[in-house]
Amino acid sequence: MITFSVDGVPVGQGVLRQSKYGYTYEASKGHKAWRAAVMAKATEAWGGAEPWLGPVGVVAIFAFPYPLKYLTTLGEPKTGAPYYKITRPDTDHLIRSIGDALVRAGCMKDDNQIAHWDALKVYGKAPSALLTIRALEE
Repeated sequence: MITFSVDGVPVGQGVLRQSKYGYTYEASKGHKAWRAAVMAKATEAWGGAEPWLGPVGVVAIFAFPYPLKYLTTLGEPKTGAPYYKITRPDTDHLIRSIGDALVRAGCMKDDNQIAHWDALKVYGKAPSALLTIRALEE
């Protein structure tokens, strides 16, 4: 089992779009930088071990900054500010990005090995993602 944190605002992996000239491009701005940050932290935490070949479980807690309307003048969350984030990016886009980054970091052979996902989108003081990856027992 490995656990690591990635600092920064989580960015989901959007869909590929096609330009009027026939080129495809990633629609999410900032996705490449986010995935590179996740890959770097995963590679560091993984430590060069062989990739898992069996089923894998991933727990991801995505923390986003509070919108200004929920903050006091001191920068603290107001009483009654929501805990869960129910706006974009979609949770499925966020986990797709994490799955691809874990494969590129060498933690597993393919992201279809992820048999269990547990993902939360919450508001917090420091934007980040806390990830725990573990092999599942057969």
